[in-house]
Amino acid sequence: MESRGTGVRYPEVSEAEAIARRLGDAQLLCFALSARFMQTFTSAGLAADRAEIGQEPITTAFDADSPTSEINGRLIRMQALCAVNDTSSASTKPMR
Repeated sequence: MESRGTGVRYPEVSEAEAIARRLGDAQLLCFALSARFMQTFTSAGLAADRAEIGQEPITTAFDADSPTSEINGRLIRMQALCAVNDTSSASTKPMR
């Protein structure tokens, strides 16, 4: 997770996400989604992808009973939407 654009870690991220989904572990899925977000800094122009990634931890956090994951998802989404100049959506609370 901590290589943030300095190495190719997408295979590991994809595997972690698949494992979390297969196990039905919402907490692990939130962590894997956060790792996927961290790997989207390899090139410019991926803000829309990051906004999409940020939405899932928000909804999954309720199943994980993890306010921290919800906040992380909201921050990811807000940052990404501001990057594409969609401040209206960034300031709107997404639906659960």
